Amino acid sequence: MPMILALQAIRPRSTAATGRWSPVLIEASGLDPAKFPEIRASADVVGRVSRKAGADTGLLAGTPVVAGVGDGPSATLGAGITQEKTGYIYLGSSGWVSMVTREPVFDPRFRVFNVCHADPHVVLPFGTMQSAGAAYKWLAERVFYGPSTHGARTKSSYEALDREAEDAPKASRNLLFLPYLMGERSPYYDTAARGVFLGLTMIHGRGEMIRAVLEGVAFNLRVILEAFQEQGIDPPELRIIGGGAKSRLWRQILADILGRMIVYPALLDEATSLGAAIVGGVAVGIFEGFDVAGELVLEKERQHPDHDQAVRGKYDALYSVFKDAYLANRAIFERLASLDAV
Repeated sequence: MPMILALQAIRPRSTAATGRWSPVLIEASGLDPAKFPEIRASADVVGRVSRKAGADTGLLAGTPVVAGVGDGPSATLGAGITQEKTGYIYLGSSGWVSMVTREPVFDPRFRVFNVCHADPHVVLPFGTMQSAGAAYKWLAERVFYGPSTHGARTKSSYEALDREAEDAPKASRNLLFLPYLMGERSPYYDTAARGVFLGLTMIHGRGEMIRAVLEGVAFNLRVILEAFQEQGIDPPELRIIGGGAKSRLWRQILADILGRMIVYPALLDEATSLGAAIVGGVAVGIFEGFDVAGELVLEKERQHPDHDQAVRGKYDALYSVFKDAYLANRAIFERLASLDAV
């Protein structure tokens, strides 16, 4: 943390903002500048498939090799997010909220980090949590059904969990779940954080526990969304991709807790692959630009937030407790983590 605070105090211009490695960060980290590779744009053709590589892989010799992007920027394109201050949620094993902005977002509380978009004219601030879909998988495999014999939980078992959660009231009778099963990244960057069911009573059953897990992930994503709002970025709707987005119930919970329209695209599992294909297509001239993502990604469904003031008030009150719950338990988390070293 001292190093992070020192670097934040320096406030260097990032690679995303300048197109160059930051000499301030390199010097502060003690790394050799000569070891840093040349920075290339995502859609740059950086080589061709050699004859030997073509023989080994089945690719045609001479096929262009494109610099490409990582999974986050690919997912962003595959979600159809190209315009400034448009955003989306990724709900996979981990989860994140991300926006397209012209300049990096420097959050003074370190809840957001920045990466390059495939389009060199914009950047992607991210707020990423560790356990989103992973928390639901933990509930299915460790609490209710046991490990899947095929290494992946079946769709029908998650649908069964959703049905039980649908029978529980919104806000789960004031049962909270802190989804910090692997520590946490955004908003706290705390390796000692732990998962917690808070507020259990005799009136709570399976349905409330299941719903509390889904709501707990949504509450944590709301904390991340607030980091963007505090920087003046407040999109009226959010697209959603990732395996967890298949749950209509979870999408509705997100709409209610975030107070935002949740837009469900037609291409869900293929989003990240589509983004990578768009980068390749731009590089070789198949597509004129990255805005084609908006044309290729079609809407399938929209979830409207519940406008019932009683529901909204209940979620707002529980959200306030959710945020305080982490802070109140942080010292306990640290004590528990210290026991691991004993």
